[in-house]
Amino acid sequence: RRRLTVELDDRLGRVRKALARVEGKSLSAELIALANNARSFLQQAEQARAQDLVTAVNLAKRADLFAADLVSLLP
Repeated sequence: RRRLTVELDDRLGRVRKALARVEGKSLSAELIALANNARSFLQQAEQARAQDLVTAVNLAKRADLFAADLVSLLP
């Protein structure tokens, strides 16, 4: 349980950091879609956290992948 909580917190932190980097910037349609997907999975992970930690981590992994793609494509 502790390992899952640490992983969840790490991943959600990375996603929040990536989303903060693009906040208020003018983005292409592709980058907007990546940010929206990351944001959506982030919210789902936060909601799932209390009921099912494994599901929350899996959702956070997806959010983290979208966020990583977003950051890698930033100019």
